[in-house]
Amino acid sequence: MGFDMAKVECYNCHKKGHFARECRSLKDSRRTAVAEPQRRNVPVETSTSNALVSQCD
Repeated sequence: MGFDMAKVECYNCHKKGHFARECRSLKDSRRTAVAEPQRRNVPVETSTSNALVSQCD
């Protein structure tokens, strides 16, 4: 018992007759963007000021 390949629809190109792992067309860029999130650099502000606190009794 297997799949009726005439009814199977590719998740990548949405054509019938094959699975996405067997797809010969270019991969869907919308799907790969979700699967592989882009890394981006975000500037982070760091403070290097030092405070001297003194208490007199």
